[in-house]
Amino acid sequence: MIDIYKYDNYRCFLKCYIRYLTRLNPQLSQRSIALNAGIHPSLFNKIINGTRNLSFEHAMRLAVCMKLNKPQRDYFELLIRYNHAKSCTEKALYHDKILYKKRRKIKTLKKSQSAFYTKWYFSVIRELLNGIDFKDDFKSLSELILPNITPDEAKAAINLLESLSIIMKNEAGSYVLNDKFVMPESDIPISLLHNYQLQMMSLAINALKKMSKETREISTVTVSLSEDGFKRVCKKMINTRRDILEIARDDSGKIAGVFQINFQAFPVALIRKIKI
Repeated sequence: MIDIYKYDNYRCFLKCYIRYLTRLNPQLSQRSIALNAGIHPSLFNKIINGTRNLSFEHAMRLAVCMKLNKPQRDYFELLIRYNHAKSCTEKALYHDKILYKKRRKIKTLKKSQSAFYTKWYFSVIRELLNGIDFKDDFKSLSELILPNITPDEAKAAINLLESLSIIMKNEAGSYVLNDKFVMPESDIPISLLHNYQLQMMSLAINALKKMSKETREISTVTVSLSEDGFKRVCKKMINTRRDILEIARDDSGKIAGVFQINFQAFPVALIRKIKI
């Protein structure tokens, strides 16, 4: 079976998959595969050759014919979304998700798990479980969070994370992560993610005002850029975020704490309209 996770381009995957099937069964052809998926052969040929895009409707039919399981179908859809993306930002977002799934097959949180993004400290508590052996001392847990939350809020957070299958209780009675890394799926409401980001930005303001310089790194720079220069800066930020996740993945040292790292780049004056 062809490993879909080796591919960044859905057309390359389809070409290799067709060759794989026709080697197994010489009676099969690209035309017969297209017909089995309910796609006109001439349209399918244009899709394979890059002159037409694959629609999500046709993609799902192909996924059924190729007997892709749910994670594979999700990855196939991600490849298509990356191909359909118009802006640099959108392409970078989907490319980032493709890399995550390829390297780590990172767990994606579904719309049914959207509540994870309603409170900033839900993600903080989840990350804390990487470094502490937590059972049911909600007072101690609440005091680790900066700024502190109440024991009742800590208990409610643990209950929610467990109900969403993000954490679980092991045989020793300790709460542990179901998956080391998680990321939002594309169907989680963008307004919810924006609100989550606003909460994290508010924490940065609090850190600037109340934390000593030795415990945080906050700096700003204001520069004039061309549209191309601004796009390069945004791409650099995306790559840096990826590098930070790689550091977190490979970090074998004893966990010292949970750190929030924000990246922001936005216009404060515009001579002409730009789009990324």
